Amino acid sequence: MKRMSLQRIAPYVPPAGPFPGRAADWRFEADRAALLIHDMQAYFLSFYDPELPPLALVLERIAALLAAARRAGLPVFFSGQPGGLGGAERGLLQRFWGDGLPDREDAARIQPALAPLPGESVIEKRRYSAFFDTALEARLRAAGRDQLLLCGVYAHIGVCATALDAFMRDIEVFVPSDAVADFSAADHERALRQLAACCACVRPAEDFLTALGDDPLRHEVAALLGCAPEAIGEADDLLALGLDSIRLMMLAERWQAPGREVSVTAMLERPTLADWRALLTGAGEAACDG
Repeated sequence: MKRMSLQRIAPYVPPAGPFPGRAADWRFEADRAALLIHDMQAYFLSFYDPELPPLALVLERIAALLAAARRAGLPVFFSGQPGGLGGAERGLLQRFWGDGLPDREDAARIQPALAPLPGESVIEKRRYSAFFDTALEARLRAAGRDQLLLCGVYAHIGVCATALDAFMRDIEVFVPSDAVADFSAADHERALRQLAACCACVRPAEDFLTALGDDPLRHEVAALLGCAPEAIGEADDLLALGLDSIRLMMLAERWQAPGREVSVTAMLERPTLADWRALLTGAGEAACDG
């Protein structure tokens, strides 16, 4: 059997969707949900360019979800693989992927911008699914949670396996489409379509931020400006605050969606949060479309 190994991942723009599925009656509820950040470890992220999509965008989205989840009181979990596992401990993973994480603390470390706080659980796992032979389900049940907001890497492998495993345990799964990353745009889209088709609700991260009582527009603009969200007023001129035309065009491209055309010209003419909210009306709720 030819053994695969991880390769350098070329930059790509995450697929826009939509990703309609079968879970029409699933609605995200903060008091039932927990957040799981899946395998955002230095080793797995080292195959991406951190300054380019998908990783740059995914890190921004996950950081926003993490902050919103903490403010809303959701239990937060992180999964990660230990380094330096031997062949017997890795099982068939060894034959398929080789040695995996080296036995170094820096390789297994969760991305610093997403670092766990005291009291947040880190689930050590040895297979694709974060539920396999771990305490994750027991901790969710103990917290009274039967919904899982799932983000991280890699979408078509561990994220899919974890989502399927959760589904089979009667845990409703929600996957933010732009808060997961994969080997390629094709793998990313295939994973999201599979998730939506059989086990999860797939929506943009913006929808879940809104459901958590957050302000995704303000946070997204603040991230680009490198300032605190509360430093931006509704009527502030965002161009005067330093938002250049390149980043403005990036925002417009992100916000394009079926039935929603975002005009760069309109954004330039009325560069305030209040005006941009008007341009972006029609955003969906964090529920699955049938």
